[in-house]
Amino acid sequence: SPGLWRVVNSEALNPSTRTPRGYSIMIETAPAVQTLPSSHPFSVTGSFAKRHLAVARRKEEEPFATHSLDHYPLTSPLLSVDRFLDDRENIVGEDLVCWVSVGKEHVTRAEDIPLVSNFGVQFALLPWNYNIENPAMQLPMVRS
Repeated sequence: SPGLWRVVNSEALNPSTRTPRGYSIMIETAPAVQTLPSSHPFSVTGSFAKRHLAVARRKEEEPFATHSLDHYPLTSPLLSVDRFLDDRENIVGEDLVCWVSVGKEHVTRAEDIPLVSNFGVQFALLPWNYNIENPAMQLPMVRS
């Protein structure tokens, strides 16, 4: 189901509201997460798809949620969001990576040939108490 998560910096307060500045991650459609059993090869190599959101400390050695070679039958993928989360590190006050997964299970129907027209997923990354006011208010006036 759709969800909203906020990632905020409790040490950076908005001067007008005195609330922590941050961003929200909003799932705008109702995408599916991985429904295959955890032992299935796709569940092992595509661990990013098990959840809508995973948050971990940013690390140079964890640049992507998956590797291009991980789609071959592997029992131990080169990159894995599950492995990124295994260390259960403290994330408060740290640089973070938010792994957002939006996927959709699709059952083919005759109307999908030759073009799938009912397929869409999306999420939004939005400022949350980040600005003092709506930034559009700072746009210059257009005069004719």
